[in-house]
Amino acid sequence: MIWLGDNTDHMIFESSQERLSNFTKYISDLFIREFPDTPIFPVLGNHELQPVDEYDFTDGKEDHYPYDQVAEFWKKMLDAESYTQFKKNGYYSTLLDKNRKVRIIGIFVGAYDEMNWF
Repeated sequence: MIWLGDNTDHMIFESSQERLSNFTKYISDLFIREFPDTPIFPVLGNHELQPVDEYDFTDGKEDHYPYDQVAEFWKKMLDAESYTQFKKNGYYSTLLDKNRKVRIIGIFVGAYDEMNWF
């Protein structure tokens, strides 16, 4: 399953980091519970960030919001290497099928969104 994010109801003027986190955690837990034997490849959407469409992609930041928090929600879905990559950088790469060398690349493309006002 490829999960493309944008988990919230898009009520951006009532948004907060806690509210967005609750949506992502709820859906993460639901997918893990309802699809226990299905590989799930999650990706952030622009509405997982607070404020929406305002994210600093500068390297070397101390603050890894929302990656640190979301990585914990997705830890059961990602292998160890993907978890570490996502927690640090907000993206990951993993082999879908090791025999045929099919690779999934999960990347949040908000840095290329012309509506990212940062």
